[in-house]
Amino acid sequence: MHKTRSIVLALLIGLTLLSAMVSNGAKTYTTLGLIIGLAVLKFIGVSFHFMELKRANVFWKGSILMLLALFSTALIIII
Repeated sequence: MHKTRSIVLALLIGLTLLSAMVSNGAKTYTTLGLIIGLAVLKFIGVSFHFMELKRANVFWKGSILMLLALFSTALIIII
């Protein structure tokens, strides 16, 4: 279990560094969509592995994923 958390933490740090590198590039809609996509992946990693949502009730898993889908879709539409 400890090894899994270390791997997820390393992936989250890597995604954060990738987001930083992408944000320094050209400011186009593609890069903004990529940054939002990376943020979605980081959110899923944090919520399921560090907030122990993978052992939660199906209702909580579904509500978190639905909130994530609505929020990211709203951001993409606004941008």
